[in-house]
Amino acid sequence: MNKIKVCDLVDNGLSEKNGIILRNKILEYLEKDDKVTLDFSNITLFATPFFNSFIGYFVLKINPEKTKEKIIITNISELGKDTYNHSYENAVYIYNKKININQIGKITSETINED
Repeated sequence: MNKIKVCDLVDNGLSEKNGIILRNKILEYLEKDDKVTLDFSNITLFATPFFNSFIGYFVLKINPEKTKEKIIITNISELGKDTYNHSYENAVYIYNKKININQIGKITSETINED
């Protein structure tokens, strides 16, 4: 199993940008059909955009079960676990309901632009 020390790639788990950096590193392993362990030691700040941009991506791209099998999370704080689980469960819901995520983005964008 391959291990990614997240703090070697990013200094926090707050932004979509950092999540995409992590996603791209994970893709290197998953393209070879390998499993990957994400070590969150020394990462203490988390937000859903970070997790949405990598775990949400894989749940929707692969499927929930395979994502859980291929990506293992270690050394993460309770806040990190809660935030991760929130993003994962939202993505599973979208996957199971076959919700068009492009439509969600459009609705969100239209709502923001109304103000």
